[in-house]
Amino acid sequence: GNVDLDLQGQIHGIEAVSGPMAFTATPESPSLGQPAASDDITGGPGWTGLAAIEDFVNQGGVLMTLGNGSTLALDGGLVRHVRRAQGSGIRTPGVELRARFLKPEHPLAYGYGDSTSVFRADYPVYDMPRRWLRMAYCTSCLDGPTDTRWVVMQWGTRGGGTGGEAASDLVVSGGALNVESLRGRPAILAVPRGRGMIVVYNFNPMHRDLNRSDFRLLWNGVLNWKNLKPTEQL
Repeated sequence: GNVDLDLQGQIHGIEAVSGPMAFTATPESPSLGQPAASDDITGGPGWTGLAAIEDFVNQGGVLMTLGNGSTLALDGGLVRHVRRAQGSGIRTPGVELRARFLKPEHPLAYGYGDSTSVFRADYPVYDMPRRWLRMAYCTSCLDGPTDTRWVVMQWGTRGGGTGGEAASDLVVSGGALNVESLRGRPAILAVPRGRGMIVVYNFNPMHRDLNRSDFRLLWNGVLNWKNLKPTEQL
């Protein structure tokens, strides 16, 4: 799911600096602990939990990360060769954006045409996967050409690299900054890992029950998880 935590927070959770922190109903706060309660919400999955997630995927499970929750998969290294874009200046504080399917036949795209629009908040921006060069004579050229094998959807309505598409061609509704630089970057990645699959959404298709057009992109993965068919490693 989507969380409002950075990578450290997603792995280690709330630091236990002053004893247990309960999340339970009290006379003063009767709504706490709904729908789930805990006597102590400090801590997080930790390295052991991250290894358990990796093992779950390797054994055939499907991990689906939404919005900022995708930091765990991408920056945490469960998915390799996808890097956070630096200095892009892209701001999407709450915008309906157009996106196109690179693989319209993919199970995640069932029921859609070649393109659609989705709601994106200010989540990290990632560059396309890069093929890894196994031998090189310099330390600055270890990344090979762009790899689109696992890009199911990318931002924008046209192909090609970033830039060259006006903001008005991307934005359906809302305000954005430098959004034209988002074009060509991955919106959905579906990456085989072991016997399983990691599906990364660069937006949150469960945002406050407001973005009905996005829901199917999530449920397609849930309902068709056995048909995602990992066949080759990234």
